[in-house]
Amino acid sequence: AVDSFFVAITALSLTFIAWRIHKTAAILFIPYVLWSFFATYLAFTIYGMNH
Repeated sequence: AVDSFFVAITALSLTFIAWRIHKTAAILFIPYVLWSFFATYLAFTIYGMNH
């Protein structure tokens, strides 16, 4: 769960950095960022249910 959180934060940071360089590339990263945060939510929920 923690690892997927770091992936989501990194993807969000990359999106912000890419926005300044190439807006189309940043827009294409948005679904990946959303999926990463959703996967993080699922991982923490599963962890909470099993702990």
